[in-house]
Amino acid sequence: MSNKQSFVFLNKVKPNKDTWRVHVKCLHSWKINNTFGESFECILAYQNGEKLHATAKRSQMYRAQRNLPIGEWRFIENFSVTGAGGQYRTTTSQYKITIIGDTVYAKSDYHNDNHFLTLASYEDFGNGKLKTYFLIDIIGEVFELGRVQTVQVHDKDKKRLQFRMRDTKGLDVTCCLWGKYAEQFEDHIESGNDQTLICLIRFAKISFFR
Repeated sequence: MSNKQSFVFLNKVKPNKDTWRVHVKCLHSWKINNTFGESFECILAYQNGEKLHATAKRSQMYRAQRNLPIGEWRFIENFSVTGAGGQYRTTTSQYKITIIGDTVYAKSDYHNDNHFLTLASYEDFGNGKLKTYFLIDIIGEVFELGRVQTVQVHDKDKKRLQFRMRDTKGLDVTCCLWGKYAEQFEDHIESGNDQTLICLIRFAKISFFR
């Protein structure tokens, strides 16, 4: 598959066919194992910052994982397009793509180190503009940093860390990290380091603090 073949913007991808060809960068990926089975999930971005969620069922997940490394650009051709749903949505697009047996991958020589952040405004937390079913990116200065705690969640021990972050205007929000994300702060906390700590959280859920 030649890299000179045409491809479409992500916002042009619709469910009316499965022969689309896109040029994308994988921003984030993870695996899911629940009552519906195993799957590989990822968030893809185009050069202009458009994002689209992609999923691969168990029969395709390992091939998708090999061909879509985080931070790398790829051409993807032949995939199905369906409506995006679920309690939390990783992008604002109304669609998501599903990797199928006929999906073809090709490497790209394009380089762009943009992380394609879509940073949420602290002001929007109080005015109702942020929808709780969309995941967000947020950055700020950490303060009121607590200790990492081990709590029971569904009869299993899980680490939790709570703290607050503020923006350059002094507006602040409460944050809560779980599991391996909470553990990333442990060395900093135990060292007693009092330097200013700036934190970037990607694809965070919005919820009411209890």
